[in-house]
Order: sequence, then C-alpha cells, then structure tokens
Amino acid sequence: MDINCKDVSIEWINVKSEKFIKDVFKPLIKNHSKIKILSYLSEWCPDCINQITALKNIHDDYKKFDLTMMIVMDYSQKKDSEKFIKNNDISIPFSFGELFEKNETLRLKTDFYKFRETVNDNRKWGVPFHFILVDNQISKVGIIKGEFKDEEIRAYIIKNL
Repeated sequence: MDINCKDVSIEWINVKSEKFIKDVFKPLIKNHSKIKILSYLSEWCPDCINQITALKNIHDDYKKFDLTMMIVMDYSQKKDSEKFIKNNDISIPFSFGELFEKNETLRLKTDFYKFRETVNDNRKWGVPFHFILVDNQISKVGIIKGEFKDEEIRAYIIKNL
C-alpha cells in the first residue's frame, strides 16, 4: 500500500482517551505557550529528514512568540538520535520515545502505535507525526500524519498566536 506522507493537512480530532495526549505532552503541559507542536521523528526516516528544514525554520521564525516545539526521537538508538540532532544543527528541544530500536514486533506494543491505530494511521512506522495543541485543550488536538504543508501550518500559527 502506497501512502502519501508529503504535504499532509492538519486533521483536527476529538480525543476519546485523553491519557495518551496528557502523557505525550507532559513535558510541555507546564509551559504556558498558546500553541505547542510535538513532532515524532526517526533518524533513518527519509520523510523525517525532508521535514527537518521546515521544522527548524518554523521554530526559528516563531520561537520569540507564543509557540513551543519539541521533537520526540523514536525507533532509534539514543546515540543515533543524538547524532541526527547534532548533525542537522537542531536547536528544538528533544526527548526520546518509547522504543530505541527499529523493531516491528516491539513497535506494536508502544502507546504511540496504539494511538496511531485510533486515528487510522496505516503507515508502517508512523513518522513523521506531528501533534498541535492549542491553549492546552487536550480534548481537541491537531495531528499531521506525515510531512506538514508549510504554508498551512504557518497560516494556522499566525492566525492563532
């Protein structure tokens, strides 16, 4: 199955189980930014590599405003993820996901995979994946299953800052 992962629009979802969203945004919840963007990436993922420049540009363009961003590096060893962040000169704060290897069997047991199933994300690894949270409203979250449309996300940020 060939799934388009480029220029994916924001999809606004009503979250049925808020536990995963609260857990995934835990490092950002105490931050009082109006808009928060959390991006799941993997160092070996071609679409993630393609998304880096756009992520860095958005971060640089809006970091002085009411926007906070964070990257979660998943499905890679910590040293590989750290190398990816350093080699791409990424100043966006990052953390590590649930799985430190590219293992299909273990992937099925992660909370991230289980969440992706609830939003019909049929991509094998599900990265890049972006969450958008506005005003800490956990019940309604924006998701992007792939590379975001730069002009769309910028328009949304400008409209809501």
